[in-house]
Amino acid sequence: TKLSSTWDTQVKTLLEACAHISNHLDYSSTAYGAEDQKIATTMRDAGKKAMTPSRIAEYYG
Repeated sequence: TKLSSTWDTQVKTLLEACAHISNHLDYSSTAYGAEDQKIATTMRDAGKKAMTPSRIAEYYG
């Protein structure tokens, strides 16, 4: 019974930790997703031309 009780406590602690991590990841995804969208729509080169992903890839090609 003591082993079972200890096991149950450890499993509950692990589940709480997983829930906490999941909540943090959901929050981060939402918060940074909006910031990423803002950056993606406002990124311009010196000539004020939009820097699309394909144009950015040209620099690394």
